Formats: sequence, structure tokens, C-alpha cells
Amino acid sequence: MKKLFSFRKRKIFFVKILIGLSLFTLFDKGFQSEIQSSVEGGSKGCLWEVSSKGTVFLLGSIHLLKPNSYQMTTAAKIALNRAKVVVFEVDMESMNSPKSQQLILSKGSFSGPEVNLNISLETFYLAKKKIEGMGLSFDAFRSFKPWLLMLTMTTAKLKELGFDPNHGVDQFFFDKAKYLNKEILNLETIEYQLDRLDGMSTEDQELALIQTLEDLDLIEQEFNAILKAWNQGNLAELERLLLSSFKNFPDVYKRLITDRNRNWLSRIKQFLEEDRTTLIIVGTAHLVGPDGLVQLLMKQGHKVKQL
Repeated sequence: MKKLFSFRKRKIFFVKILIGLSLFTLFDKGFQSEIQSSVEGGSKGCLWEVSSKGTVFLLGSIHLLKPNSYQMTTAAKIALNRAKVVVFEVDMESMNSPKSQQLILSKGSFSGPEVNLNISLETFYLAKKKIEGMGLSFDAFRSFKPWLLMLTMTTAKLKELGFDPNHGVDQFFFDKAKYLNKEILNLETIEYQLDRLDGMSTEDQELALIQTLEDLDLIEQEFNAILKAWNQGNLAELERLLLSSFKNFPDVYKRLITDRNRNWLSRIKQFLEEDRTTLIIVGTAHLVGPDGLVQLLMKQGHKVKQL
């Protein structure tokens, strides 16, 4: 266990990794912020235009926001109005269905009665103390795998703070797209997203859980920092905040970011070959950094412009 706990002092911020996954919206309402999401007045936002035979707009999403806090910029309105197709990470319609809820439980639960089957006793009792300190019954979580326990605890904390996936950027554009009768597509399945977490090594899952337990009380200030950088279109700061935590976990980075980006890249290239406009909305972590979709498209010679 020395190796596991040697990481405790490092700023891993697995909470930020979870913020970047749209499967947060599989859970009940999450959390809020006082920062208004408007980037008018000369600033560039997390929106890019990619031009070829067709046009693709890439919009970086924040999956959870305060009710009524998201205000579309002029550029985002134009992108939505021009788009014939609006594409999300997963099928937004089925996110909160009973089938999806059952899927996450089946993927994230052990067949045995206790989660400590696969984590150390020290981590087990740390989790038990934290959960009970939040006013929750630990018995409800005893069979959860570390990644689901981590996700559930984070969601519970965000609910406590008032943040809500029903008011996130994804849901906002999904509702608009339905109202405008746009064609709506998804890049991957909910099951595939869950498999990205479920396939993490036992060690990485425990490390993620440990860091979540230790950083849970910092989540509001950490999320506000991310939201501020997103609001300003500050790509360097977003890269630092969202991606620096992966340096000690290359396998997790590959599973959650680079593998998915490369899968999506082939789809985006298909959209660019179509004689129409497509708006694609994905977590902001997928658009920034050297392995982000923006850089991958630029390396392949596509014209990419931040709006």
C-alpha cells in the first residue's frame, strides 16, 4: 500500500476528470456556480469552426451549470442556426432512462456484499467516514466498485452545492435542437463511456477514490476555476486545469481522452466531407491540449478558427 498512499500529496484532481465526462448526467441533479457563462465583448469562447467541403462547429461543454446561467453567445447562436445536424457524446434522450440507470449499477457493482473486496481497509474506512459525514448511509454503497463510489460521492457533493446537469451546456443545446427539429446524433454509447471507467486498473480506481475523498471539499473552488477559464476561452488555463492531473496516469488519459478523441476524429472527418453544417458538442477536455480534437484537426491540415 505504500505506492498507493505515496500519491496522496499530489494534486491529481480526479474530480476534474469526472467533470469532463458526460455520464455525470446519468445521475440526479448536480451543481451550480455564480459565474455567468457569457463570453461577449471581444473574448473568444470554447467554440471552433472547422472548414472543408462541409463545416463543423466544435463546442466545448460544461456538463453541469447553475439554472439559467448559460447564455448563448452570438457565435453559438449562429452555429446552431446554421447546423443541419447536432451531435452529442451520447444519446441524450436515454441518459436518465431506467435502462441506463440499471446499466450503470450492473457495470459498477460487485457481486459480493462489500466494496472493500478490492480496496485497502484504510481506503474503505476513509470512504465510510466520508460518506457518513455527508449524512448518507454507507450500506447503500457497500457493493459499489471504486469508480462508481467515486462518481456517486462526487455527484452527491455537487447536488449539495446546487449544480445541475439539467442546466448544463449539453442539455441546453439538446433542448434547442429538438425544438428546432434538428437531426440529432451521438458519437458513442452510454455503455462505452461506462466501460472507460470500469476498465481502469484496480490501482488507478483506488487512487481515484482516495483523491476524490481528500479533494471533495475543494470541488466548488476547483470547478469555479475551470468555469472561469471556460468562460474566458482561456485555452492554456483550461489545459492546465483539466489535463495536468493525467500526467501520473497515462493509462487513464488514454482510456478517457485520447482513445475517444481518435475515435471521434474519424467521425468528424466524415461530417467535413458532407455538404452541410454540423454542430458537435463534447466535454471541453476533449478540445484542448496537444491530443485535443482542435490540434488533431489542425495537424491534418484542416482550417480551424476559434470563435
